[in-house]
Amino acid sequence: MLLLVGVWVLVDRTGPAAGPGPGPGGQPTTQVCVTPSATPVAVPQDLPGRVRSGRISVPELGPPWRLEPDAKVPFGRGMMRQQISVDDSPAWIVSLNVGTMLAGDGFFTPEQGVHVVMPCLIAEYYFGEPVQRRDVRDEAIRVDGHAAWVLESELTFDIEGLDFTSERLVLVVVDLEDGTAGTVIADIPAVAADREPQLRRAIADIRISP
Repeated sequence: MLLLVGVWVLVDRTGPAAGPGPGPGGQPTTQVCVTPSATPVAVPQDLPGRVRSGRISVPELGPPWRLEPDAKVPFGRGMMRQQISVDDSPAWIVSLNVGTMLAGDGFFTPEQGVHVVMPCLIAEYYFGEPVQRRDVRDEAIRVDGHAAWVLESELTFDIEGLDFTSERLVLVVVDLEDGTAGTVIADIPAVAADREPQLRRAIADIRISP
């Protein structure tokens, strides 16, 4: 799977958009999931050893990880994804995604953000297949001196063509204190468990520029 401003593992496993849900202030909205429709545009990279989008950055993972822009992350803007393919049919990846979101695109705080974005990610990337979600971490954290929230979920599924049935999705939303949020999403399929330590280290080294 993938991961908004968050660290994400994502692939083009497009499913139906999420349905009605709570919007800002707990008010209902007809479409809470906002997915950018623009063609992916690469964010210029000018921090040696880092992958950045706006003021948020994560470590550059290096080969065999491939870096590319990603326009499919719900609420995401300027998303940049490091990825390795783990399956071809259907296409599936392990990934780390970093980018930004505007506060007000369905949420206002990091805590609200992770709980709005997580179901949107699941709705967007699993071909409409049933997915069971079990949250294993859901708490406030500090990221480089900024208020943030982490939501980590164990996802299970049974999708034809895949020889694994679970993956871990980690979503971090950071308050950048300028009306925007930074997002990092890490998606770790069970078949790529050997990549987990590297991704955990990257999540622990999220940085915010002035």
